[in-house]
Formats: sequence, C-alpha cells, structure tokens
Amino acid sequence: MVRDVRPLEDVVRIELERRDGTGSVEVKLSRERYGESRLAKGERDYLRPRNPQVFLVARGPIAVAQ
Repeated sequence: MVRDVRPLEDVVRIELERRDGTGSVEVKLSRERYGESRLAKGERDYLRPRNPQVFLVARGPIAVAQ
C-alpha cells in the first residue's frame, strides 16, 4: 500500500508498505513515470525492482583498511 508520496526536484519519492507488514520500501520515480503511474496515498500497488539496492545497518565498530 502507498504510505507516502513526496515530490522532490526531479523525482518523486514513494514509500510503500510491505504486504507482510514488516516494514516499507522506498521507490524513486521520475516525474514523468510517476505521472503515468497515477499512484496515490492509500492505494495498493505492486512493484518489480529493476535495480534494487539494500543498505545494511552496521552493528559495532567498522574496521577501516589502511
């Protein structure tokens, strides 16, 4: 489900709630693509990632190679 839609400079940031309720997924679309999609807050939609990026949270100190 679409939680939030935020137009930025040249993209639109969309926050989707995961169907299993365990969090959310952030999607960035060009303004043109967003206009074609007609997504609105509260609607259900599905996504197919083309270039997924996963960011992990570090636990403890991070070693830096010197």
